[in-house]
Amino acid sequence: GNFIKKNVAILGGSTTSEIKNILELFLLKNGIKPNFYESEYNKYYEDSLFGSDELDAFNPDIIYIHTTNKNIIRYQGNRHSFKYISYFRFFMPDGVKKEDIEGKIVLIGLDVKASPDVSSSNKDSFPSPFTRFDAQLIPGVELHANLISNLINKVVEGYHATIFAYG
Repeated sequence: GNFIKKNVAILGGSTTSEIKNILELFLLKNGIKPNFYESEYNKYYEDSLFGSDELDAFNPDIIYIHTTNKNIIRYQGNRHSFKYISYFRFFMPDGVKKEDIEGKIVLIGLDVKASPDVSSSNKDSFPSPFTRFDAQLIPGVELHANLISNLINKVVEGYHATIFAYG
């Protein structure tokens, strides 16, 4: 059929072969014929930060980074080091101005402090290097923000790519 061809680079902090197989099935089902590049085991940071002739020649349309909070090198700080906008403000007249989010990366996630669901208190919270000093876990959305900040500030220079995060 008429598949859209896309180069997908999978850079992993762990084994990625199963992710590649699942991603390939998903993309084919949706009309996309992927051509994959996989970094060597736990070499996503080196491939991205220091460059790779092979990755550059591959010229990815999409970069999927498969990693965990253990792979984050630099944290911005402890809890709430990034700007937060309450989800509810998006439903209020003049609650969120266009310039507050235009041209910015917006992550949507749960911050337990603001959640009425007490049972969710540790479901999406993770330790950071600051946890040993303040015994505070950071929200998963902030973990992703730190990962994206690392990638944007040091890693993905020179690439036009999409960053997918889950968890």
